[in-house]
Amino acid sequence: KVSYVTFIQPLKKWRLLAGVRLEYGLLRMETFEPFNPDATPIMSELSNLDLLPSATATYTLSKKQLLRFAVARTASRPDIRELSPATFNAVTGGRQIYGNPELERALINHADVRWEWFPKRGDLVSVSLFGKYFEKPIETVVIPSAQLSVSFDNATSATNMGIEFEARRSLSVISPSLKPFTLAGNASWINSSIVVPEGTIQTNTERPLQGQSPYVFNAQL
Repeated sequence: KVSYVTFIQPLKKWRLLAGVRLEYGLLRMETFEPFNPDATPIMSELSNLDLLPSATATYTLSKKQLLRFAVARTASRPDIRELSPATFNAVTGGRQIYGNPELERALINHADVRWEWFPKRGDLVSVSLFGKYFEKPIETVVIPSAQLSVSFDNATSATNMGIEFEARRSLSVISPSLKPFTLAGNASWINSSIVVPEGTIQTNTERPLQGQSPYVFNAQL
């Protein structure tokens, strides 16, 4: 990985942080049968050179309020289990699972705008609008067979769009003895959709991104 980051403040109320990462990934794998030495090993190779830029622009609304705009591009690569055709059994359900040597890495494009308010030192209230566009996301698929085996495949594309609310408050407002404690939390609503290749029989052609919950809540003390 090679990264470059620069900070620019073109105007008094604007700050710009931009960077780019050049990332090269190479994975070569040979899957063989230990009890069948005459079988031809199955070779898997995944090689990618990716340019992954990112940028954040911050506008100062007031001494306590900021408006942030951010864009970024990241990569998601399959792991060895997802690439190897070797079969194993799922921990839950007992289905046979095997990888797909033809998998490709996925690219994810991010964009968001975020309003932040800092009422007091250590306190925060924010609202974010965000979106993600996935190119060739990796998903689990069911292979029609007597045992309904499970494998992995690239979908065509997917999108996530949503809104997030976040708050952080020092508990010193309740009692001075609670000054070391901070309560924080966030809640998100996410709408996702995926485009699957034509001819697939795994699901309906329009559905949410696999594993993506429409609601996410977090709390922290």
